[in-house]
Amino acid sequence: MSEIAKAAGTAERLVMAGVEIARDQGLPALTARALADRAGTSPSALSYHLGGREALIERVLHEAREAAANWRTQQLAAIRDEGGGAPAWISPASILAAAIGDRVTTFRTWSLLLAEFEFEADAGNIPALAQAIGDEVAATAKFWVDAALALGESPEHAAVWSDLAIGLDMLMLGDEPLAEKAPWIIDALGRLHARLRGLAAPSLLERPLGAAERLSGVAPSSESAQKLVDAALQIIGEKGADRLTQREVAAAAGLSLAATTYFFRTKADLVAAAFHELHRQVSAQALAASETGRMLFSGTLEEEGDRASWRVRAMEALQLVSARDVSIAPIAQELRMTRGATSIVWLRNQGLVVDRLDAFVFSTAMSGVVQRTRFTGAGARRLAMGEGQARLLRAMFKV
Repeated sequence: MSEIAKAAGTAERLVMAGVEIARDQGLPALTARALADRAGTSPSALSYHLGGREALIERVLHEAREAAANWRTQQLAAIRDEGGGAPAWISPASILAAAIGDRVTTFRTWSLLLAEFEFEADAGNIPALAQAIGDEVAATAKFWVDAALALGESPEHAAVWSDLAIGLDMLMLGDEPLAEKAPWIIDALGRLHARLRGLAAPSLLERPLGAAERLSGVAPSSESAQKLVDAALQIIGEKGADRLTQREVAAAAGLSLAATTYFFRTKADLVAAAFHELHRQVSAQALAASETGRMLFSGTLEEEGDRASWRVRAMEALQLVSARDVSIAPIAQELRMTRGATSIVWLRNQGLVVDRLDAFVFSTAMSGVVQRTRFTGAGARRLAMGEGQARLLRAMFKV
């Protein structure tokens, strides 16, 4: 426990301990016992001083939003200063890359926590806070738009920069040093800069695909394995990958725990298999859409009442857990390596001349559109998604 926490009153100590646990380990780790251990109190102190876990979650969200608001204010002031005083050769892409790099390193634990709040709200697990979380999503999108506008971008191009920044933020949440994340950010923003201005975009990715860059096209090896993977994906989409247990998956699939561990020895094995199957399903849907001219993610984005589809939530849940769990961390790298593998086929089927970096930029920006529109409400989400895709195609490829 920090010295500041020791000096604070019990209620504030509990809140501060809750924030520390949530940032370090994620929202599911925020239990009364963990809180008591961190704050130096009894488990009953949570109910006595704060009124229970829901009240604590609300306070943690408030602290996270305060931190995010402060970060946005400082970054926007810095961007405006840089935009006015930077040498002519420094592009908006370079300045925005620095801001994204800061968000996924210095601000990473807050950014990851806010992403977990978004998942929980979209899954319907914290309905009382959905409005506040939706407001935070909107504030983040507006910040990136304002940052691009401050650098002289047009409103339409600023919206595209915003979507790419949001997508990169989610994609780069893993706990790697900035040196490993920077090439992904810099190359993506550099390519978008060139595309927006109609500049020559040299193909950087003409070498053959490596094994790590190929999406899995193979279904599970048996009917039982398929049942287990499908059940795992549904649970991940509703509860998150960190709450998944092999016993629960076995029950949902109608199989024994022994059968589950026969096919997938560890939880990490099961989560990895679920990730590959999700990629296979999403890829198949996207390629089917490319043959009919439909929106890239049309099959994946089928709504469930007021919420996005379980596939969208499952993919995000896998990204989030891979950012925290060392045993599942390779999923984060695989997500990056395979990002755009389906989009390039879809884009080329639209008659566009693109390379894999174009596809990476397009796919990542579209994932930003998905995140930005997640709380727009049933029906309006699909319209907003369509508008986001049309704007991106127009800005990048002049179609």
